[in-house]
Amino acid sequence: MKSRIIAVLVCVMAFFASESISSAKHNVGVIGGATFSTQKFSEINKSTFTQYHAGLAFKFRLPIGFAIQPSVLYQVKGTKLTDAQNLGVGYLEVPVSVQWGPDLVICRPFVEAVPFLGFGLNNNVGDIKNNWDNLNRWEYGLGLGAGIDIWRFQINCRYNWNFGSLAKVTNESLKEGLNAIVGDSAKNFSGITLSLAFYF
Repeated sequence: MKSRIIAVLVCVMAFFASESISSAKHNVGVIGGATFSTQKFSEINKSTFTQYHAGLAFKFRLPIGFAIQPSVLYQVKGTKLTDAQNLGVGYLEVPVSVQWGPDLVICRPFVEAVPFLGFGLNNNVGDIKNNWDNLNRWEYGLGLGAGIDIWRFQINCRYNWNFGSLAKVTNESLKEGLNAIVGDSAKNFSGITLSLAFYF
């Protein structure tokens, strides 16, 4: 249900911005950076898992300091199961950044809200390819952050809350039992992304 709400919000924002975007200044760029994720279901080791993201970004500048920046990313997230073993999941992710910030000529600082939706392409436990029998492929959530545009470069940092469940439990009684044991700790990967983009 929440995934549908996020998807609808993304579509509504795109619809209302479509007329402004058609006449707005726009740029295409490449984006990449580090992903620092955690996942509370791992009770053995809750250390931050560092991976990466990379892809394309599209920036549409709107009036009075607003901008919309959708991206298409390959985003790797995960968690440390033990000191020697990790769970890593690669997502095709579509974040849509809604930004506001004043144009100061030499730079543009901004704040942003970023709903996102992702689909798992692969997952591995250590070096072994894992199946999707007990894991959800879909993820969705919201990021809040800040950044700065300098010439054609953009640097931004945000925290991403993932609202979906990582564990795929279809039986309602099992789901209730899992929630009773771990509460919200079956949530999908959340954490910080630090990105650098270059616009052509």
